[in-house]
Amino acid sequence: MRRARQLVAEGVIGDMQSFEAVLAFTATDTATNVRLSSELAGGGLWDAGCYAVSAARFILDAEPLTAAGYAIDSGNYGVDSSFSCLLEFPGGAIAHVRSSVEQPRTNFGEVIATKGRIKIAHLFEEDTPLVIDAVDGEVSTEEFSGPPRFTVQISDFSECILTGKAPEVPPEDGLRNTAAVLALYDSAATGKVTAVEQV
Repeated sequence: MRRARQLVAEGVIGDMQSFEAVLAFTATDTATNVRLSSELAGGGLWDAGCYAVSAARFILDAEPLTAAGYAIDSGNYGVDSSFSCLLEFPGGAIAHVRSSVEQPRTNFGEVIATKGRIKIAHLFEEDTPLVIDAVDGEVSTEEFSGPPRFTVQISDFSECILTGKAPEVPPEDGLRNTAAVLALYDSAATGKVTAVEQV
């Protein structure tokens, strides 16, 4: 995702129009699965969609202004089993995020701009290629490799503790992502577009 963010910031694919992210899978043992427990704050958006929301914020390097959310509770769980939403960002870019704990396993992202698009086959995998598809028909692919993301996260966290280094992603980022998720849930509950609290 870092490289996609860099390409967007450099304007390689033109002016941002939209970003699409999907993270879905099928939960098992639905009667006891914490992902579908209202008492434990389960739901497709909290469990999976929050990562896709974070990806949108990261790649666009901005905070959403408004949120429109649509929830499905297919089993009367008291939480959303699937969630689709739109997030409006400064400059007019729109992120479309879909998450589910009852759909086939899906994990991808796509950045669409005026001069091309970037396709990310596996949005949350460190070794996934980026396919850059320009409007003039030119297609290029960038390959990546590296240690597993959890190894990187633990190493960076340890370095912060041992050396006092500031984390690359500050704690406030979690508050900002939560503000976007809460706005989406509010929109789904009220049927109205909700302003995202800027924290």
